[in-house]
Amino acid sequence: SCYKRALISSAATSALRLHQRLPRFQFSREFMAQLFLEDSCHYLIFSVMFINSYPVTMILIPVVLFAILHTVSFTKKLLDVRGMLAMSLVRSARQAICKVELYQQGLLRFIACTEIMLMPAIILMTSSGQAGIVIPFVYYRFLSLRYSSRRNPYCRYNTTICFVVN
Repeated sequence: SCYKRALISSAATSALRLHQRLPRFQFSREFMAQLFLEDSCHYLIFSVMFINSYPVTMILIPVVLFAILHTVSFTKKLLDVRGMLAMSLVRSARQAICKVELYQQGLLRFIACTEIMLMPAIILMTSSGQAGIVIPFVYYRFLSLRYSSRRNPYCRYNTTICFVVN
């Protein structure tokens, strides 16, 4: 199904990005600590966790939005290397890239909110038999890793706001 393909491609992308960011594999505590600090590892866990679960559109929101952000980043680098500004297609692409970059923080906050709001949905899925009994515990660990993220602090920011408001 398209749901599984999206999660498999997200897992492959996360694994590739993780491979690019980490040094050569070592079976040591330091390497494992560095591995679990990387956002790519978090989303690899996220994707693998939901590949065999019941398809829920809300699970795909972070995957799709991060795919858009990564595509925009790659396209911008590609256009900078090519350097052709005269073509109208290139100008339109640059305008679209600028628009996405303008709303990037809002998108990251929305992704963080979606990740937080998925927890009650996962508990409901587990209670109705649509997800495994282990998924809520693994997802809780995923959320705690996202909360301690260095690259994307928006999960921490949104959680803090939720506690302050309530």
